[in-house]
Amino acid sequence: MAGHDKGMKILVIDGSNICHRSHWGMSSTEMRDEAGNATWALHGIVTTISRLINDVGPTHVIVAGDAKGTSGTRRAMLPEYKATRSAAEPDLRYALDTYPRMLESIGISFLSDETWEGDDVMASVARWGRENNAEVFLVTSDKDAYPLIDDNYCRLINPDGTRVTSKRVETKYGIPHHLYTHMAALCGEKSDNIPGIPKVGPKTAAVLINAFGAALTEAVTDEAKLATVLSAKMAANVAAHSERYLFNLSLIKLREHIDVDEAVTQSALSSIDPAAALAFLTGMGLKTAGAHFVRAVS
Repeated sequence: MAGHDKGMKILVIDGSNICHRSHWGMSSTEMRDEAGNATWALHGIVTTISRLINDVGPTHVIVAGDAKGTSGTRRAMLPEYKATRSAAEPDLRYALDTYPRMLESIGISFLSDETWEGDDVMASVARWGRENNAEVFLVTSDKDAYPLIDDNYCRLINPDGTRVTSKRVETKYGIPHHLYTHMAALCGEKSDNIPGIPKVGPKTAAVLINAFGAALTEAVTDEAKLATVLSAKMAANVAAHSERYLFNLSLIKLREHIDVDEAVTQSALSSIDPAAALAFLTGMGLKTAGAHFVRAVS
């Protein structure tokens, strides 16, 4: 589908991310439906999507999420991957299980993959946008999305609405934004329980990345070459643990190969029936969120 209309603007939202944020940010409201099910996270998801639609003005909207068990693909590579995360408490579990069906019922496309995680789905839509001359706006707080930023076609937005630019990433971490995965691979990712190279923190990682760029994958095993930018002791340490860095790169790297063509083309906001969406959300006890949504898509 190369050569798509430049006017196409795709808003891609990290569903799990905004579900968790809405759950913990609005838990004090104790909103529940007549059956006693917690609905505050669902309310937050709908109002967040409505706000983002107003802010971005997209032609298409996709919410990317995780199918059950998709973390297992990376866990097969690293058994301890995300192993420190506790199971979702019942009210959060209800929201995570319910929001995909809710979104589909009001005309918002929910997209997941049987093998890879929601982050990989988002990366695949970003790739689709690049190949089809469409603007893509990714909404997530996940740092793994930093390399996807491109001023020509792919923007990154935090769920609170703040824009994350390549310059902002480079100022904060001291490296080119498109090489952030290398920093994560060197330092590890605590939130995902991915260990990095011992004694290597962001400053040391930045020295290596700025010195060798993507070619660090070749230089990392060469102790003498590393010693041109690090102390002899640190160079020996990095070379000795080079396999950890190279393994982490393959683990963390987002996959962009997922076929999203049909999902993207079917995600047009113009296909939403506002009256039907409002009726459905009202039936769930989410009339106020429904009114925000209707205003945003009308």
